[in-house]
Amino acid sequence: VSLKCMKKIVILLLFCCAQLHGQKDSLAVISLQEVELKSVRLNTSMLRFPAALVRKQLAIDYAGPQQSLQEYIEDLPGVISFNRTNFAQDLRLSIRGFGARSAFGIRGIKLVVDGIPETTPDGQGQLDNLPLALLSSIELARGPNSLRFGNAAGGVLYLNTLENSEKNRNSFAIQQGSFGQANYQWTGGLKSDNTHFIYQASHARNEGYRNHSSFSSSMVNLKLKQQLNPNTKVVVQLNITNSPEALDAGGQTVEELNTNPNSARDRNVQFDAGESIQHIKSGIHLNHQKGENAFEFYAFTSERDFEGRLPFNFGGWINLERSYSGHGGSYARSWKRENLEGNSQIGYAYGRQQDIRSRFINNDGSQGALTLNQKEFFHSFGAYFIQHLNYLNWTLNAGVRWDNNQLGLNDYFTADGVNSAEKSLKAFSPQLGISYALSSTFAFFFNHAKSYETPSLSELSADPDGGGGFNEGLGIQEAINREFGLNFKSNRTRASLVYFNITTKNDLVPYRLASFQGRTFYRNAGSTLRRGWELFVSHQLHAKWNTQLTWNSGEFTYSDYENNGTRFDGNRLPGLPNNFGQWNLNFMPKKDWQVRYARTYRGEIFADDGNATSIAAFWRDDLQLKLPVKQQLGLVLGANNIFNVHYSDNIRINAFGGRFYEAAPGREVYARLHYHF
Repeated sequence: VSLKCMKKIVILLLFCCAQLHGQKDSLAVISLQEVELKSVRLNTSMLRFPAALVRKQLAIDYAGPQQSLQEYIEDLPGVISFNRTNFAQDLRLSIRGFGARSAFGIRGIKLVVDGIPETTPDGQGQLDNLPLALLSSIELARGPNSLRFGNAAGGVLYLNTLENSEKNRNSFAIQQGSFGQANYQWTGGLKSDNTHFIYQASHARNEGYRNHSSFSSSMVNLKLKQQLNPNTKVVVQLNITNSPEALDAGGQTVEELNTNPNSARDRNVQFDAGESIQHIKSGIHLNHQKGENAFEFYAFTSERDFEGRLPFNFGGWINLERSYSGHGGSYARSWKRENLEGNSQIGYAYGRQQDIRSRFINNDGSQGALTLNQKEFFHSFGAYFIQHLNYLNWTLNAGVRWDNNQLGLNDYFTADGVNSAEKSLKAFSPQLGISYALSSTFAFFFNHAKSYETPSLSELSADPDGGGGFNEGLGIQEAINREFGLNFKSNRTRASLVYFNITTKNDLVPYRLASFQGRTFYRNAGSTLRRGWELFVSHQLHAKWNTQLTWNSGEFTYSDYENNGTRFDGNRLPGLPNNFGQWNLNFMPKKDWQVRYARTYRGEIFADDGNATSIAAFWRDDLQLKLPVKQQLGLVLGANNIFNVHYSDNIRINAFGGRFYEAAPGREVYARLHYHF
């Protein structure tokens, strides 16, 4: 679907809206249902909020395989994910191109779980400690959102886990699937008049489709919600994760992808490439609301021990001890003046991160001599003001934020000289959004926002000179976002169509070197242009049938970029398809029954800045069935990639030696039994 075709669709929709608008009194005060949008900290109508937001409610007994966040978000507009099956690299997310460059983990996108940031202050996120089976809802805010979330907020994924237990109950689930997939979960809940307590213990393992790609992880989650009084609620949570093994099969050439897709790269086997982590996180979230005043506060602390083995000798063994913590709060006051309603909000966020990073020689999977030892730190503070106004059919949401980021390192490995360094990166992030409701079902909006992204500590410490210290050639990335949208909501249909135009400068781009095979470095591109359309339609066909369509069509190009004497102006950004989307159909014949069919498309992708290597488009089909067996016993059956399509699950951008590919599994089947008592 081309941009020209999407423009025709938009013109048709605008014409329909104009006809509806002509039949209504444009000055009539309208009353729309309000919902709590946690990602924007506001009770408001989603129809009228002037930004590209979507919210997804999840069933308690979710019918998917519960192996990756990808299965939960593939049907949301604006977001695409890669690397579902390489647990050593973690899922790679991209929202409107932000996050596409990440070699591992989540970059450029802010992750928030139950009101507490999962993303570190330097902008690095991970999902290996996320309790997928406890997810209750997902909010996705597309486009730059630094106003509310500061650094690395090219998009926001706001995840909410279960916090209410209907009654005292326990459930046990066991799942088995292809390629040695296994998952065991015990979940329970206790409830009294003012208290909800939810606990879960789980263990997952997977032998992996490819050789040298096995994975195992155990997790404990505790969550306590206490209603202190009618106006005050506090939520306390604890997450403990132990993943002793996540092996990395490495990148493949196109020949290996086509002739031996389940093979591992020989160097990855030789150096036993992979990782292990131990992670613990605790947090508290307080909400107080009385009359027109609302107060919110959170605080958290997290410790993470990481051991990684990369497929090369010098510096190929990594030990990382990471601690990060933070707190933040906001105060909001609502008020009314005849036809004018307002909500004024001030807030702050503080984060502190410390990484003790050591590198050693990797002697074919054994730790050798020390090559780097340094302590890195990243301190961030941001303050913001937001004003939300409703006047008749008009809505305005605007604000400003100022951030100060202090980062540096102390070098304790002096054999190659002392390379201590400090940086100060400041940013100013304004945002302005305006919407107009043509009727009780249609609304237009315009949004203008600025965001920024600092290099992460791991990106800065990847110095191509081979020594310690920071890569001084890396600077801050900035983006300006403009979006126009149309929202529609009726009793049976929800729909949105959004056009976005984003310009960035100093884009952070990954690359690799022959002398450090398997290691990723970063450089700043001059500027990029990202523009396109996002279509979302959900329609209740019948009381038992629902269908949903998400389609994204865009252009992501370098507008000013030169590297080593070669210009890439006009080239497409690697790792991003111009077109992608999903159509799904749900049939629910009776309570606790569900049949879901999903068809997912990913368009052509270029793997390198020069656009010399093209990776073909594909369609993938998935099927899920959920049904009760007895009163307390339920069964889930599923199959992913039911037509056994051959494609690459991940794209290693600008990889050396043409190793851009990681083969996706063929047909996968799974079955899960869950027993409630």
